[in-house]
Amino acid sequence: MSTLESKRSARRAPTPATHPTLFYRTQGLRWRGKLAIPLHAHPLVRRLFDEANRQQTTITEITARAGLRRGTVAQWGRRNNPRVDQLEAALNVLGLRLAVIEDEQP
Repeated sequence: MSTLESKRSARRAPTPATHPTLFYRTQGLRWRGKLAIPLHAHPLVRRLFDEANRQQTTITEITARAGLRRGTVAQWGRRNNPRVDQLEAALNVLGLRLAVIEDEQP
């Protein structure tokens, strides 16, 4: 085996089976319970992220079950406000519901 061939084989990309960090990334386990709760996001979005951390779930799992794009939910914390139907779908995945309650003050 030439030196060039041995260098090429040494530079192969690690696989999830040989590299533990890649295994966790591919399984989505790395962020369970560690999602950053965005400070400047809407309070309902912060509640969604808080509940996701409490239930040890990821944005990927929530979006897959709610039928949303992952980027949509990720942007709620940084840039965009959610649409009511999308927020309701994401909350339903976590066992929460969105409700309008009448104000008690006259």
